[in-house]
Amino acid sequence: MKFIFFVFILFYTLKGFAGNVFDLNYSIRAASMGGAYTAVVDNADALFYNPASLARIDGVAWTILDANFGASNPSGAQALMQFIQGGSPSDLANFYGQPIWLGGHAKTSVSTPYFGFAYFDQANLRVELTNPSFPTMDIDYINDLGVSLGFAFPVIPKALYAGFALKSITRTGGSQSFSGATIASLDSAAIVSSMSEGGRGLGFDFALNITPPVPGIDPVISLVWLDVGQTFYGTPLQSIPKQQDNMIVGFSMDVDAGPFAFVPSLEIQYINDPTIQFGNKLHLGAEFSMPLFDIRGGFNQGYYSLGAAMNMGVFNLELATYGVELGAAPGQIEDRRYVLNLTFEIGVGLGFTGIFEEGTQNSSGARRRLKQRR
Repeated sequence: MKFIFFVFILFYTLKGFAGNVFDLNYSIRAASMGGAYTAVVDNADALFYNPASLARIDGVAWTILDANFGASNPSGAQALMQFIQGGSPSDLANFYGQPIWLGGHAKTSVSTPYFGFAYFDQANLRVELTNPSFPTMDIDYINDLGVSLGFAFPVIPKALYAGFALKSITRTGGSQSFSGATIASLDSAAIVSSMSEGGRGLGFDFALNITPPVPGIDPVISLVWLDVGQTFYGTPLQSIPKQQDNMIVGFSMDVDAGPFAFVPSLEIQYINDPTIQFGNKLHLGAEFSMPLFDIRGGFNQGYYSLGAAMNMGVFNLELATYGVELGAAPGQIEDRRYVLNLTFEIGVGLGFTGIFEEGTQNSSGARRRLKQRR
């Protein structure tokens, strides 16, 4: 119980972490599809993945609450808990190299054709014990609390769409290592005090969607640049992690078969960063949609991902598992994560994309999902 209390004190006081550049998952649907999502997104999540896809929204929706919570490595957490509850130093051997991760995201949003707004809070925390000869507890965290406002418009109606998003985020975060008395006493107050630095940043995202007119499969090619020029938080003298800019190329199809649909997707992220190995850039995913259920799968940084969703009118329940690469190369160090998401949303379909034109980029898929989930 002391360990659980300690972790939750950190989680709700520091509100978060991100130990690697790939871990800002705002959508459980994206995580379950291996992160190959920029050419798939067709709702308010476009504010975080691809603002040009705001043009794919075919209705007015208010997402009252979209919240998820995830965790990894229950065996590592149990080993550390046993030590805290009175074990010997030799018990720490069961915990070395086993990172414990907790993450959560909550948002409320309003979306209409070509427009979206969201208020969100994302938190991630990782704790890992290293260096057996002189035990050291490494804690990484990031919390993003902010708002995002996005717009999209047709450049060539039914063929080329552009979009942009502006975001204002207050970030608290950093990485610290603790040893000695801090570990022995699990002094959460000292840890929180040393890791409470925060700052505000303004970010900009830009995207293009190319929608070739191919009947029956609705292909989408996405070119996205997230955090253009990088997003910095606070002053240059502060140690708050910046958000690296991310250039993405994505492709998806929506193969419609009446009440069913199949959506395969492919995505290459961080094409502007030569230091990241290609295997960590490549993401593959697929979704099979039925009237009440969606089944998803994919590959993220070389690891499989799986997910399922149950559509219950205004409520939507989703489950996912995915792997995150903690090393430099794919297949090196996997952190297997499990996430639960609940969405409460109300909305109405309009039957057209917006004020600019009739029809929609993805008429079959967008309208089908709108009907299912509302």
